[in-house]
Amino acid sequence: MTSKSYLSLTCFLFLIFAMAHLFRLVFALPVQVDSWTIPVWVSWLPFAGAILMSIWAFRLTRVKGESH
Repeated sequence: MTSKSYLSLTCFLFLIFAMAHLFRLVFALPVQVDSWTIPVWVSWLPFAGAILMSIWAFRLTRVKGESH
């Protein structure tokens, strides 16, 4: 696997992860672990992190593509 394909896959996976959290935020879906209910607002943190990581991977993909 080349570094460009790895970065493209990473970008895609982080984007899917971010969209899952956005889906939870938009539809206020409950998540419960054992007896503890995780508040919906907690999804803002992984959503923001995943979006930033996806953008970072996308930008690195573009840089890798220009160097060859």
